[in-house]
Amino acid sequence: AVALAAPACSGGAAAAEEGREEGRPLLGVRGVAAVGESGRRFEIHLGQQDHGAGSVEWELRVEHRGPSSRPLRFRLVSISTEEGDSWLSYSPSSGTLSQRHETQVVRLCGSTEHLDVRPVYLLLENHDNPDDLKTLMVSMELVVAADDAPSYFGVRVEAKPLRQRWDALAAAGPEAGDARPDDRAAGGGGGGG
Repeated sequence: AVALAAPACSGGAAAAEEGREEGRPLLGVRGVAAVGESGRRFEIHLGQQDHGAGSVEWELRVEHRGPSSRPLRFRLVSISTEEGDSWLSYSPSSGTLSQRHETQVVRLCGSTEHLDVRPVYLLLENHDNPDDLKTLMVSMELVVAADDAPSYFGVRVEAKPLRQRWDALAAAGPEAGDARPDDRAAGGGGGGG
C-alpha cells in the first residue's frame, strides 16, 4: 500500500466560521483542499498511480469545531452514480465526536486495479446540524506502463492492399475517379485496364 501525505492546505477553517450559531456544532475537515471560498466543497486528489500497484491510502480527519461542546454525530456517504465508486473504500463511515476539538480519522483506500477510475463524491453529513453539509470529491489518475500498454489498448485497422483498391476503382469506371498513380505520372486521366 502506498501512503500519501495530506496536503498542507486545510479546508476546515472557513467552515468553522461560516454559519456559526450558538449551540449548533460544526464539522471541520483536514487532509483536503478547499474548492472556492464556501467552506463546504473540498477535494482530495490521490495523484497519478501505476495500474495494478496495489492500494493508495489517505487520511481524512473529521473534527468537532464547536461552538458548543455537545456531542456531534457525522456520517460519510458516497453519492457517485453508475459504478464510479467501486475503486474507493473508506472506514469508518460514521462516528460521534464527544467534545469540541475531538478528531476522528477516516481512512480512504483507493484501488489501482480498475482502469476506469472516475471521481467519487462523498457527502459529510452533520446529524446534529443539517445545515452543515460538506461535499468532498475524491479522484485518482491511473497510468499503464508503456511495456504493458498493448495488453490494455489496441488499435485495429482494416485495409486492403493498395493494388486491390486501385483495381476496384478502375472497375467502377471514370465516374469513380479511377486514375492510378502511374497514369497521372504519364499524363493519363484514367485507366480502365
